[in-house]
Amino acid sequence: QRSPFARLVGLATLLALFPLQPAWALHADGSATVELLIDDGRPMVMLRVEGPGGAMAHGRFLVDTGGGAFILPEATAREAGIVWGEPMTAEGRELARPETEVTARMSDLELPLRPERTLVAIGREIGLLPGHVLAQFHVVFDYPARTLTFAPPGSVEPIGRSMPMPVSQPMGFPRTEIELGDERLGMLLDTGPAATILSDAVVARLHDAHPQWPYHDDAREEAEALERAGGQVLATLVARNARWAGLDIGPVTLASQQEGVFENWMSGMMTAPIVGALGSNVFLDFRLELDYANETLYLSRRDCRDGSSPSNDGRCR
Repeated sequence: QRSPFARLVGLATLLALFPLQPAWALHADGSATVELLIDDGRPMVMLRVEGPGGAMAHGRFLVDTGGGAFILPEATAREAGIVWGEPMTAEGRELARPETEVTARMSDLELPLRPERTLVAIGREIGLLPGHVLAQFHVVFDYPARTLTFAPPGSVEPIGRSMPMPVSQPMGFPRTEIELGDERLGMLLDTGPAATILSDAVVARLHDAHPQWPYHDDAREEAEALERAGGQVLATLVARNARWAGLDIGPVTLASQQEGVFENWMSGMMTAPIVGALGSNVFLDFRLELDYANETLYLSRRDCRDGSSPSNDGRCR
């Protein structure tokens, strides 16, 4: 049976395989800052892709801390003159291996791509910038300022409240923990999905313990964006009492997925067991610093001046 979470991020396949001009800035310390585009609650950036003979193209990429491979959109790969092999179909996607060298840059910062973990997505308009590439840098997601920064490890003086962020190898998946009601839960820190995702067993347990929390047998709010991106939502629970790094993040929408996806499959790719993925609906009013080298996360909250939180496009209402 096909895993709903695998259908969302395509990790099962990736592990088996191993227009617009962006505003870019390359700094003297070797770091690069680009505009962070929020599309249906998910963080995107524009990258420059270079193929053989100096051919060049721009493409939009989902920045996914839980992603497994660097994926090129077909149109971007074609414009850059990249040749790929026979496509294969898995998890509802057509993917192919490039047969020519691929170079990708954020500003003038060349990204460390691994040929065995680089793919072309046939018919897809959005690519994927995955965890193992991000893990080579000190990464700053500033959602309210709408910027993304990649800096060399050790080159940044961190800002914000710190908490442990164990990072798995070789995937580069960061782990964090949140509190929902009286429970403390291990989670993948996952910028890919628009909603926070939990095992259906955990959602059912929380629903029983907190019957006053809004519950629906389908997708609602940010969970609808998750389904539009290709995920499957079994139920939606809105946690009113939620904390992260000692900060109140409630109410937060939780989308339930089939039991076992996280417990039996994703946990094996993490440093310790998890029961879900903390998604971008939590991150929209935060500045996140991912110090991969020191396995530490730094959080700074930037609320809107009128006391409201940013909307689904990352802007104040």
